[in-house]
Amino acid sequence: NHQPKKNMATNILIADDQPIVRIGLTYLLSKEIDINIAGEASNYQEMFERLQQKPGIDLLAISMSLAAQDGYQVLEQLITRYPQCPVLVLSQYSEPHHALRPLGLGAKGYLDKTAIPTEFVKAVRMISTGARYINEACATKLAFLKRNGTSQPT
Repeated sequence: NHQPKKNMATNILIADDQPIVRIGLTYLLSKEIDINIAGEASNYQEMFERLQQKPGIDLLAISMSLAAQDGYQVLEQLITRYPQCPVLVLSQYSEPHHALRPLGLGAKGYLDKTAIPTEFVKAVRMISTGARYINEACATKLAFLKRNGTSQPT
């Protein structure tokens, strides 16, 4: 179980294969006094190396499209090896069925990359307090599907 920290900055590792995304997210979070960039990774190997080198990482923001490996398999390994480090999945997909599997595997949040920047900051803050987060557009679609009793979008 992740224990929220009190009055300390959240140390985040950003893992995305696209340099412009990593740089953009790092820049965005650098403006926040309660969030510290603990590192970046451009592939799964670097991500696991950073996690091993820096045990004080409080949150991991990870793209499901890193490298050629199966992102779900890596997510399972990540959650098994580092259960104390909550994971925010970043995805290019906004359809709700893409959020269900990572959340079912133990990710604490899901954010599609079309979200506005402030929503990323909001997700990091919520997950760092122990809450879960699904971006608003995806959550709305999930609620609609659940209300209609369907499991797949139409």
